[in-house]
This record gives sequence, structure tokens and C-alpha cells, in this order.
Amino acid sequence: MINTKSDNSQKKNMKNAKKINCGKNKTSLVIKKLKKNRKYYVQIRTKSGKKHSAWSKVKTISKR
Repeated sequence: MINTKSDNSQKKNMKNAKKINCGKNKTSLVIKKLKKNRKYYVQIRTKSGKKHSAWSKVKTISKR
């Protein structure tokens, strides 16, 4: 059983990041309510039992 957790922020240092719990055994996530022409920074990590993986590198996304 693997849970996925995501952080997203408008600042590259992830300050004031919004945490989203994706649920069990998910491989994708749709983040809603993003504004057009803005950059968002995203990180993910997984949880298996009581152990967490390290946060991924920061990725940049934007709404088209």
C-alpha cells in the first residue's frame, strides 16, 4: 500500500506550500483552481506504512 503526497506553491522555496493527499495507489493527480499564466512549483513523496520517501526535486508547472 503506497500513499502519495504532493506540495504545491507559487514560490520556488516551497514557502506556504499547500499539501494535497492523493490517496492510495494513485499514479496521477489533477490540481484544480490554478490561475492562468502563473508558475507553480510541485514536489511529491510517497508513504509506505510509517516510512516516507524523500521529497522529489521541485518541478515547475503552469496552467495553459
